[in-house]
Amino acid sequence: MLVGVIPNSPDFAHPADRRRYVPYFNKRGIRYETADFAKSYDAIYVSIAANLGLWSGYKSAQQAKGASPPVVFDLSDDLLSEKPARDLMRGVYYYLTRRNSALDLSYKAAVLRMLASSDVVLCGSDEQKAALDRLHQNVVVMRDFFLDDLHTRKASLKLNRPGELNVVWEGLSHGNRDIFVMLREVLEGVQGFNVNAHVITDPTYCRVGSSHLCEATWALLDRIFSGSRVRPHLYPWTPQTFSAIASSCDIGVIPVPENPVMRRKPENKLLLLWQVGLPVVASDTASYSRVMRAVGQDFVASTHSDWHRKITTLGADQAVRENYMAAANRYLDDTCSERAIMRTWEHVLPPRQDRER
Repeated sequence: MLVGVIPNSPDFAHPADRRRYVPYFNKRGIRYETADFAKSYDAIYVSIAANLGLWSGYKSAQQAKGASPPVVFDLSDDLLSEKPARDLMRGVYYYLTRRNSALDLSYKAAVLRMLASSDVVLCGSDEQKAALDRLHQNVVVMRDFFLDDLHTRKASLKLNRPGELNVVWEGLSHGNRDIFVMLREVLEGVQGFNVNAHVITDPTYCRVGSSHLCEATWALLDRIFSGSRVRPHLYPWTPQTFSAIASSCDIGVIPVPENPVMRRKPENKLLLLWQVGLPVVASDTASYSRVMRAVGQDFVASTHSDWHRKITTLGADQAVRENYMAAANRYLDDTCSERAIMRTWEHVLPPRQDRER
C-alpha cells in the first residue's frame, strides 16, 4: 500500500505530521511519500497546508483514469469560522505566495471544494465535528499521538521551590503575539508567588505566515514582558527537550485570545500537557470546557480574575494538583491510549490486507 501525502512540512517533522498519520503509517508498515498529482496512489492524505486549488481536483482526475483512491482531508484548523476580512486576506495571501493555485477571495471556498472531493474528513474536536457533519457525511475526530514526543514525565507534583511557581506554555510562535500578551496578563496578577514563565516555541517569530516580517522570538517576549514581575524564559521546541523542560515546571497554562479560529481549536494542547503530568489552567473554549467537565475539574478561566484565582489555587495546594491529575490520567487512559488512536486510524485508512479480507 502506498499513500500519497501532502504534508505540513517537507520532512514530515511538523507536529501536525508526526502526531497525526506518521505514527500510524509507521506502526502498520504503510508506505508513504510526498504526493505527486500526476501519480496514482492507493490513497492520499491532504493536510491543511496543501494547495487546495490543486488537490481538490485529484479525485475527479483519478476517476477519469478509471481509479477512485480514497481521499482523506485533515482539516486540523476550523478555517470555516474565519471572519470575512481575514478570510479574504488568507485567500489572497495564499494565492500570491503560491500556496494555493486558485485565487479565492474567500479561502473558505477552497476548503469547501476540498471537503466535497474528500471521502473522509478528519478534525480534532467534537465541536468541530458537529459543524462539519452538516457539510460532509464521514467526519472523524482524530486524536493526536503524543507518545513519540514524550521522553520524560513529571514524577512529583510538589513545587520545585516554596513560594515560586514555574509555569509552562508551548506551541508555535508564528502570529501568536496576542497569546504572549495574554500570557503576561494572566500571570501578572498571581499572588503569593514569584512567577517564572517558561515558553517552549520556535526561536523565530513571524507576523505573516511562517516566513514574513520575522524577528527573534526572544526579542518579542522581552518587549512584552518588559517591566513585568514575571520572568520569561525561552526554549526552542524540539522533541528531545520539550518534555524534559515541561515536566520540570509546576503547572501549564493555555490562554486563548478572542480569535474565532483559535477559540475553535481542539483540546490537543491540554491533552499533551496532561500526558507530561502537568495540571493546566486553560481558557474557557468549548473544547477545553467540555474536557474539564469530563474529568470533574473546574480549571477553565474566562476573566483575568478567574485566571489569577485558579492559578493561585493550583499553586497553593499539592493535594488539589494530585486530585486533578488523578482524574486527568483516568480520562487519558480511557480516550487517548495508543490502542484507541490506532483503532480510529484503522477505520479511516485500513492497511491493504485488511481491505482485501
